[in-house]
Amino acid sequence: GQEAATGAIPLLYAATADVDGGAYVEPGGLLNMRGSPIVGRSNDASYDLDDARRLWEHSAEATGVDLSL
Repeated sequence: GQEAATGAIPLLYAATADVDGGAYVEPGGLLNMRGSPIVGRSNDASYDLDDARRLWEHSAEATGVDLSL
């Protein structure tokens, strides 16, 4: 494992660095599990629009927040 603060570094990098919107930021070390943030490419499953829709709907239901676009 790693400390939560260390695990948050890629998220903070994605939110604050000069990277393109929608860029996939991940740890750049061994197996992309830890290390300094890099811009990479997520796996093909992350581009599945049906999965994205289901996740969006589940998130709205689980949080009780209206996430209508």
